Amino acid sequence: GLHDCFDLLQRQDWHYVLVTNHASRTPAQYVEKRAGMGVITDTSHVLISALATADYLAEIAGTNALLYVVGAPGLYEALQNRGFRLSNGEAADYVVAGWTQHVTWETLATATRLIHEGAGFIGTNPDRTYPAEDGLVPGAGAQLAFLEAATDVHPTVVGKPEPILYQQALAHMGAQPQETLVIGDRLNTDIVGGVRLGLPTALMLSGIQKREDLPASPIHPDLVFEDLSALVQTWITLKRGS
Repeated sequence: GLHDCFDLLQRQDWHYVLVTNHASRTPAQYVEKRAGMGVITDTSHVLISALATADYLAEIAGTNALLYVVGAPGLYEALQNRGFRLSNGEAADYVVAGWTQHVTWETLATATRLIHEGAGFIGTNPDRTYPAEDGLVPGAGAQLAFLEAATDVHPTVVGKPEPILYQQALAHMGAQPQETLVIGDRLNTDIVGGVRLGLPTALMLSGIQKREDLPASPIHPDLVFEDLSALVQTWITLKRGS
């Protein structure tokens, strides 16, 4: 249903932003990935947690802050492009942790020491798992949990379901919560974050979450669809009926 959804966005000239908790890729790489799926967009419509983290740190600490980074190239690039100084591990004002498949014990040990020495602790996103082709694997949240267990310090998390990423997305579009629909496939990130900020939410059952998860869940999306095509068709039907 991806093409149906983007056709609708273009026909209605609606503002939209593609928001992802993943900080491993750059916005340009996400645009390229969408192009491979037949969807043409540009980086102005992409907000990754790495960019949101860079903006948040610039706001609270200034870009002269010294950062020790645990993450993939997308996170490094976002922070460097914002002008931050990156630490080699001897000292840091903040430890910034995101998902990386190349994390080492030495890296985590250095981050642990720096947090114990007083560095602030920032996480790009809390997703405990990551959907790989052969099943779920540890995500950024699992790496944050390691550092939290080792330091007894809870990180400030920028990504969903925390409000910072949603607030930046709204500002990016010049939109108000009541006129913005959150579309996602995770109850405990995409949907609960929208609910907390008063945004209407639509859960897609074409990803992580399944319909059998809903009855026991304390999180209640406003709308539930099998996929994006079903959402689009419902909107078209309602539009015709009005």
